[in-house]
This record gives sequence, C-alpha cells and structure tokens, in this order.
Amino acid sequence: MTPETPDTFDQALSRRLAKLSAMPVDTSRLDRALRAALAPAAPVRQRGIFRSLAAIAASVIFALLVGMAFLQNRPAQAAPELMLQLHRDLVSGRIASMQVDSVDDVNQAFAAFGQNGVQMAAPPEMQLMACCLKDVGSKKVACILLKEQGTPVTLTVAGLDTVRPPDSPPVLHNGETFHVQSGGDLNMITVDRGQHRICLIGALPAEKLMALTDNLKF
Repeated sequence: MTPETPDTFDQALSRRLAKLSAMPVDTSRLDRALRAALAPAAPVRQRGIFRSLAAIAASVIFALLVGMAFLQNRPAQAAPELMLQLHRDLVSGRIASMQVDSVDDVNQAFAAFGQNGVQMAAPPEMQLMACCLKDVGSKKVACILLKEQGTPVTLTVAGLDTVRPPDSPPVLHNGETFHVQSGGDLNMITVDRGQHRICLIGALPAEKLMALTDNLKF
C-alpha cells in the first residue's frame, strides 16, 4: 500500500468534512429539551387559583345565558291562544281553583290571592262556580269560572299590559270597543274598562259573550 502523503491526507479530510456539512441535522429534540429545562414552572397554588377563577367565570356565564333564555321564553303579554288554553284547563280541572257562590266570595278570594285592586261590584247574570289566580306569561290573571245555561264561561280580569287583545277589527257593542278571537268551538272577547282588561271565553257566540258584560261592573 502506498503511504498517504500530507497533501493526499489533507484532500481526503476536506472531502469528508464537506460531506458532513452537507448532511441535514435534526435539532428539534434538543430545542424542546432546552426550552422545557429553561422555562419557569408556575407555582401549584397559582395554577389552582386560575382554575377556580375560570370555573367561577364559566358558572356566571352559564347562569346569565339561562336567565336570558328564561326571560325570552316568557312573553310580556299573554297571547289570545294562551287565554283559550287557560279556559280549557280551568274547565277540565287542571288548574286549582276555589269554589265561590257570590260576589263577596269572589272579592274575598281575590284578596286572598293578593289582588286587592280587583273588586267586582256586580257579576254577569250567570252562575258563579269557581275562581283562581293564574300565572299567564309574566303576569298574574284573576279568573272566574261561570256557567251560562250549562255552558262554562271563563271571565278573566287583568291589567292592560297583561293580556294582549286579539288582532281583529274592533267591534262596537253598547258604545264600547271589543275584540274577538275564535279557536275551535271557543270564542274570546276582550274589552277595556278603566285599568282592567276584561276577557270572556266560552263556546258561545261572540255577540252573546259581549252581552254578558253589560251588567259587569268593577
């Protein structure tokens, strides 16, 4: 074998170094290891406080969302369709009520319900049966169940901002403006008297329901 001369050795070393410089080197693992070693670790207590604050914030946001959804689902005024269903529920006994036989019984029941502002002076010429206080929408409605020749009729008394009148052309009766809504075999009429909105619902013609309000006074 021919011994390498200094020039030949230098040339061979240069070729090997050139090959090594051209080879790719993966330093990502080293970089991650150095970052992990140099990054300051957060104290355990501080991490616990952050978790507690995050949980409290999440709970508050959830409660606000639920409250907003609940309020949005409760209309400011009861729609006529809701009032028609109230009559069906009252007649079928699905709503708890108090038996009444006179105007005094009705007024005493309203006072017991906390509705002292509602005082009936004279009822319609019908048989009194029962009365109740019902949550309708976001307000309370005083209800009286009556009978007109065997037909159940619901009389409700509420504030002007509690029950929405039907979206129908106004009908005049004895100089008063009424609104009429029909639903199946039921008719519903509304009329405003003072600060009260009177509503009668039953399986009777609208003209008959309007006539039943002639002797109704508050």
